[in-house]
Amino acid sequence: MAADDDVGDMGEGGDVADEEEDADDAEGSSDVDESAEESSSRELVTVESSSRELVTVVCPEKVHASWDAWVQYFTGYCERTMQVLPVKETMSRAERNKRVLRSKKGYDDSLLLPAGIDPYQRTYICTHGWKKRKSRGEGSRPRQYIRLTDCPFRYVIQWNVAKNSLQVKRGNFVHNHPVSARAFATYPSSRGLDSATVSARVEGMLAVGARRSRIYDYLLEHDQNVLQVDVDNMVRAHTASIVGGDDNEATARGLAGFAAADKENVSSVADTAAGETGVISLATAHMRRLYSRFSELLLVDCTHKTNRYNYQLLTFMTMNEFGEGAVVQHSLLEANGDWHMDKAITHFKRLHPARIKLLRVIMVDKDMNEIRVLESHFPEARVLICHFHVIKYLKEMRSKPEFGKISSDDAVQIDACIHKLVYADSDIS
Repeated sequence: MAADDDVGDMGEGGDVADEEEDADDAEGSSDVDESAEESSSRELVTVESSSRELVTVVCPEKVHASWDAWVQYFTGYCERTMQVLPVKETMSRAERNKRVLRSKKGYDDSLLLPAGIDPYQRTYICTHGWKKRKSRGEGSRPRQYIRLTDCPFRYVIQWNVAKNSLQVKRGNFVHNHPVSARAFATYPSSRGLDSATVSARVEGMLAVGARRSRIYDYLLEHDQNVLQVDVDNMVRAHTASIVGGDDNEATARGLAGFAAADKENVSSVADTAAGETGVISLATAHMRRLYSRFSELLLVDCTHKTNRYNYQLLTFMTMNEFGEGAVVQHSLLEANGDWHMDKAITHFKRLHPARIKLLRVIMVDKDMNEIRVLESHFPEARVLICHFHVIKYLKEMRSKPEFGKISSDDAVQIDACIHKLVYADSDIS
């Protein structure tokens, strides 16, 4: 099939605001080529080529009243002709008017698009017509499904100012690959569920957490055009619909479920003066029993490995009979401040009113805020700083630029002094 003489590659920049096209808009001469119009009365036509068989398809209607009318027509056109036609490029009204004003006919206001007409044009291509991109992979997992055939099919739907309507222009309605019902059924846009009963049944299976393989087998038994990846997408969309609600409602549901799981589970929520949630503290029945057995030692660590996730987690731990750390409370903090620490400690003391007086040693990291608040709540306990955090802190201070650049040998000697200082038995040793 022969294309128009003025066919241009809209995919390499989409510059349609040249003077020739402005003249076309003014005169209303943006018609589809005659050969395409003749093919509109025929079904699919196979044209023999020296390298590959070309398939000519029915071209769309040339004139449409609005973009809404075009979208409605376009959906039916793709289904009737068994094509998948994505939008490659879109030119907005603002960009079109900007290009006209820069041209030699910029003085003619009649060429400018009025308000309410947006976009100005769209370029459609075949789904097999995308340009092949250079892969960033190393080839260890090669792609299994490659649909790119450099298909020449393309056309432009453009607003004609003179005729005040949309017109199909510069069409090349030829494919270099088979166009059939069997091929059309393999595209993702063609697959899916076509039965309301089956859809309702699948929703029920997703709600009860049915396995994906079972859902897939059920759909195949009912002659649904789906693949395993479609079932994966259904499960993913269902999960997103559940967790995509309001955060406050999800938090409230989580706390309610936490309390309902065991009557000895305890949680508390402390609000700030601004009415925002400041601290959420949680302690399970198992955590409470652990501290009731081992009440002499308390390990406190704030934001342990959670800074990277942008939230503050305060953890209280004790040490069991095997010398292992065991969590006895979690508190999620809005910020690492005195007020937030005070609310978390108050929750902990309320859970253990009788055993809290047995606490003798509290181990913390280098955070001075934690030490100050803990000493005010537990005046009889001795607050110790973890050796690991002290050594880490001193090494970080040693490497700061304000202390000057030191050699590797000096750094080793300073680190040795730091270890001796931390592990010294007394001030004079």
